[in-house]
Amino acid sequence: FLSAVKKGYKSDNLFKKIVVKPADFKAFEVRDQIIYCRTRGNEEVMCLPDLKLGEQS
Repeated sequence: FLSAVKKGYKSDNLFKKIVVKPADFKAFEVRDQIIYCRTRGNEEVMCLPDLKLGEQS
């Protein structure tokens, strides 16, 4: 699953920019090639690119 997420960042219009220049996107944090952000309730969540796994999207 995580390898598909990392690969999916490369084709996602927003996330590919964050991966290349994370310092330009203060609302996001990149750790171990995974992008995270915080909700309004200050919960950390993993950002998922627009991708399809098997028959699901």
